[in-house]
Amino acid sequence: MKKILSFLILFIINTNNSFSQFTSVSYYIGAHPDDWELFMGVNAFKDIKSSSTCNNKKVVMIYITAGESNCSGNGVNIGFYYARQDGANNAIQFCSDIFSPHSKKIDSNVIVRGTTDHKIVRLQYKNVVSYCLRLPDGCFEAVHETITKLSSGAINSLPAIDNSTTYHSYEDLFLTIKKIMQNESQGIPEIWINTSDWDSSINPKDHPDHVQTGLLAKAVAETIPCVNIVLFEGYNTCSKPANLNPDEIAMEASLHSQVSYSKSSNGFGSEWDPENSCGHVSWVSRNYFRLYKTCDTKTIKQNKQKSKKH
Repeated sequence: MKKILSFLILFIINTNNSFSQFTSVSYYIGAHPDDWELFMGVNAFKDIKSSSTCNNKKVVMIYITAGESNCSGNGVNIGFYYARQDGANNAIQFCSDIFSPHSKKIDSNVIVRGTTDHKIVRLQYKNVVSYCLRLPDGCFEAVHETITKLSSGAINSLPAIDNSTTYHSYEDLFLTIKKIMQNESQGIPEIWINTSDWDSSINPKDHPDHVQTGLLAKAVAETIPCVNIVLFEGYNTCSKPANLNPDEIAMEASLHSQVSYSKSSNGFGSEWDPENSCGHVSWVSRNYFRLYKTCDTKTIKQNKQKSKKH
């Protein structure tokens, strides 16, 4: 009887945490572990700040690829993609700890079902949850298997680079991401999706992984009755005018420094590259995005009209 009572109490606690604790969730769905820090940093910083000081707010990061940059297809450097993953985790912890006391990180493997079951790394720090699917980084002209090839039907399956799982179709990958989002937003009324802008007329010459990630997020968003979507431009913004104020630049720089330090402290090249006219540091002063959709149908109509003039 005591065991049954304990189970019921645990069930009630978990149910309350899942359904009534949170009123808002913000997803950041990126192709690589450093995408949100570089292109979405100010918005993400503010969302993480809010989640660290308000128990009713939640942030979920979903990293589609490992970002291992194995462009030749000749072999994966495990230490490299772990360093990039650590950089993302450190950026989350740094941002969160500014506004609330340090806490314990929870690392686990979870099973998520698309058309088949998939083992995925799930990391949690306070109210920020991260999923690492660790699919291959497609680079720009990769010779190996990529998300783009899976979406086009050029390949029929795509394995994670750590051999943790294989996605047996594009639908399998789509349904897996959809299930992650259903699990993390169950019972939460306000949902925000932040991802890469897939429109090449607005966001030209972006990384193919960025575009495919945006399209995946779009496909999932279309299955959610009420959702808000923010789309961020990528690589092309390095040639656009700086548009962040000093406080926002400080936010971006703090996140980028965590990513760079994680790489350099693990023996890899830093991403702090001010000598490069269109390098990573370029995005410390630039975030370009548009509100694509909200739950307000009037706003959706207005934003569709605005997007044509963008």
